[in-house]
Amino acid sequence: MEKEDGSEVPDSKRPHHQLTTSVSSTTNIMARSPPTSPDERPVDAVLQYQNQKLVQQLDAQKHELHDLEDRLRELSKQSSYDDSLIAVNKLYGISWLMKTAYKLWILLTALE
Repeated sequence: MEKEDGSEVPDSKRPHHQLTTSVSSTTNIMARSPPTSPDERPVDAVLQYQNQKLVQQLDAQKHELHDLEDRLRELSKQSSYDDSLIAVNKLYGISWLMKTAYKLWILLTALE
């Protein structure tokens, strides 16, 4: 930020809203400008390495999340199928009981 006379305003005097920038713009600026001193190079390399590792962890977690979502969908389908199968088995059981009861009734009626 420049003063009216063209000189730079120190960071400590700048308004706070101008100091806050998005992470991506900060990253882009850092990627475009090389470090000004040799002491900053190892720090930048460490930060870049840590960032790379975090991105890899995030990708692995995303992959795991997608796998878990797929598994959940499979289990939901299986559960629906199981519920249908249980209902059919109950109906078959009721049908079998009714047929058996009817046969017993016929036998008992014939014996009388």
